[in-house]
Amino acid sequence: MPTLDFPNMDALAAHALRLGPRLNGALALGVRNAARKIHSKAKAMFGHYQTGDGPFGSWPELQDTTKEERVRQGYSANEPLKRSGDLMRSYVIEQHGLTAGVGSPEAKALGQEIGVPGHNVPARYTLGIAFVKSEREGFGVLNELIGATLVYGGTRSPQALISRGMLGEEDTLEEGGLAAGLSSEGVM
Repeated sequence: MPTLDFPNMDALAAHALRLGPRLNGALALGVRNAARKIHSKAKAMFGHYQTGDGPFGSWPELQDTTKEERVRQGYSANEPLKRSGDLMRSYVIEQHGLTAGVGSPEAKALGQEIGVPGHNVPARYTLGIAFVKSEREGFGVLNELIGATLVYGGTRSPQALISRGMLGEEDTLEEGGLAAGLSSEGVM
């Protein structure tokens, strides 16, 4: 690890000013990476019973009447939340600067996530469990990006993390900071 040795406070202040845009880029890239991990884990849950994690409970078994209806419709009997795959494909990532979210615009997704009392639809926490299971890995990458930016000025961080499989090839270093292939609005 390099030694950061500044001859005076002016040199330290100049270094800090140069890092501002790069640090902001590293934060945006880390937030995007964390959202990707949650998105990937959430989509992988469809069709498979989940064990609860954190405050989010395990998925209950499908009722026999639901299994019979699924078979009549041409689907497998016992793949929770998965029929045509449309609901799973509706989950997207949106990022605006240093804020990112994962979710679905489909009203049905909310009902499946939190349950629908009175309609016999139990909660099957997809996003909650995905967040808990992704939290350590997602924040680990974010911490590494911040640390590498502070120590190396952001010049080594993405390539090192790509080679370790922690970032994708589209996550690149651009002049003035880390870029994550975001549109000008930051929406993915």
